[in-house]
Amino acid sequence: MPKPGELRITVGALSAGCEWPALKLAVLTEGQLTEKLSGSRKKPRAAKTDNRQKIQSYTDLAVGDLVVHVHHGIGRFAGMLRLPVDGVEKDYIKINYAGSDCLYVPATSLDLVSKYIGGGDEAAEKTKLNKLSGDQWAKTTRRAKAAAKDLAEELIKLYAQRQRQTGFAFSPDSPWQREFEDDFDYTETDDQLAAIRDIKRDMEKPAPMDRLLCGGYVLPVLLAYPDVLGVFLPELLPCVGLDQRNHHHLYDVWEHTARSVAAIPPEPVLRWAMLLHDVGKPACFTVDGQGVGHFYGHPKVSAALAEEICRRLRMDKRTAHEIVTLVQWHDRDIPRTEKAIARAVHQLGEDTFRRLLAIKRADNLAQHPDYRSRLTEIDRAEAILDGLLAKQACFSLRDLAVNGGDLLALGLRGSAVGHTLNALLEQVLDGTLPNEREMLLDAVRRLP
Repeated sequence: MPKPGELRITVGALSAGCEWPALKLAVLTEGQLTEKLSGSRKKPRAAKTDNRQKIQSYTDLAVGDLVVHVHHGIGRFAGMLRLPVDGVEKDYIKINYAGSDCLYVPATSLDLVSKYIGGGDEAAEKTKLNKLSGDQWAKTTRRAKAAAKDLAEELIKLYAQRQRQTGFAFSPDSPWQREFEDDFDYTETDDQLAAIRDIKRDMEKPAPMDRLLCGGYVLPVLLAYPDVLGVFLPELLPCVGLDQRNHHHLYDVWEHTARSVAAIPPEPVLRWAMLLHDVGKPACFTVDGQGVGHFYGHPKVSAALAEEICRRLRMDKRTAHEIVTLVQWHDRDIPRTEKAIARAVHQLGEDTFRRLLAIKRADNLAQHPDYRSRLTEIDRAEAILDGLLAKQACFSLRDLAVNGGDLLALGLRGSAVGHTLNALLEQVLDGTLPNEREMLLDAVRRLP
């Protein structure tokens, strides 16, 4: 051992240095002090990038902010504090998780933590925290990676197909076009000018354009220029000026549509679904003996038209399916019970179900103010979902406490395995059988 204040150099084989604060001893390797003796420099690697909103300092966080830890998932920032470790005080950030769980992350490991960026302030209040002891975060990341891989493969095929197709190339701006633009009464922002340039550039190419502009002024634009939109989506034109003659509505079909689009977050799938959710109303419009208008069956007709529009615009299959599903379900009444919510999530998946609730909120906000009480029921449905997730409820075969291997061990073979798993899932969703491994296996053993 070196004496206090003494520096000792010796030959050894260590991959990294270390320190013992209690002994006031630090061990450093050659690599930490100098370059390699050969003088060769290690080629710098390009830093890996991702879409996380990285935290450079704890000052980027406010108490109560949602954060995401790479290994432990979503938690809530509870503050910065100093803790003694091996006799030395160090800075840590505290993250609260579901229940009474908490995690202390060294300030030197802030690269493992990022800000949660999903859904805005209102959604953040309802976001479910992960548990430190569970495997929910690991399952979530595995599903996300698998879904991203599937989507990437589909997009590669889609864009390869689009590159082989020829679209309509618009001519560059003419003097008349520039004169028309100069007559615009407002001054465009830098973002608006950039979006206009990018869209024009795409329109002048012979390849099919793949853009949806999601701006903050969608309502006045849709109300002022339905005829322009009708050039590309003629199915929308019959909605313009169609009086709904219904006490649930204050606006004609087109203005209701425009207001609902403005009420939804500016995400392409949500905007498309909201734009097309009532496109089938004109074909379903009837008036009863009391002069009240009805649109029986319009979700099904709207979904069929939406599917045709998505196909015509050559949307990828995943996006088109999501839009059509949301349109088809937008007017469906889902009872605010655990059983009904679990069934809906089983059919749609959690992400699509939450999108459906956003669609229902926007739809209701564009209806007569006397019927805004439906918003409370929509919030109640989401609260039930959050409660089910907190209890780690079963929504699919993936969540079932038994799997095919368990049934094979009991002697089941072939198609009987799949049929039995589906039968167990049905009972769990109905609430007649708890999602507990031993009870599920006992139920299988009692089968004839």
